Amino acid sequence: MGEESETPVTPKERNRILAAIGAGVAGLVTGVASIVAFRRAVRRGPRGQGAFSRNLKADGKPSPEEFARRARDIGLSWVAILGENRSKQASGIYDKQIPAYAKALRRAGVEVWIWGWPEPQWVPGVGNDLIRQAKRAKAAGVILDPEGPWLKSGGGYKEQAAALMAQFHKARIPVA
Repeated sequence: MGEESETPVTPKERNRILAAIGAGVAGLVTGVASIVAFRRAVRRGPRGQGAFSRNLKADGKPSPEEFARRARDIGLSWVAILGENRSKQASGIYDKQIPAYAKALRRAGVEVWIWGWPEPQWVPGVGNDLIRQAKRAKAAGVILDPEGPWLKSGGGYKEQAAALMAQFHKARIPVA
């Protein structure tokens, strides 16, 4: 799904990342940032100009082909499609719509990513959902956008963060 980074990580950067992880980082935001930074050292994230798409419609408008054409015409190199993340903003239509939109985007030469903002109480289910969608979409990877409780916890939810990252690692899904 992803490729190894073409930009080597310097020994200083690698030591800083490993030290942050090994020290049991002070806060979850720092911890998640360290894990994400470490993953980026191993796999690449999206590159170039991209966009996050939050609203696939149940009526299929715009069509997958029109959506992909627009993305290509404005010069996007990647699009991240919101995956099912157990929130009211996302509904089951995404599971049905994502593969067709992803296929059209790839045909237009636009790299596809799945993104979501997992909540701690949704682990491990949200990881399973995003992994399933990334595989069905043949996505380059998953972009995690931890918000809300993660940021307000003062460093809590470390077990959930570690479990979520372990899910993606086990499934061999790159995370940005």
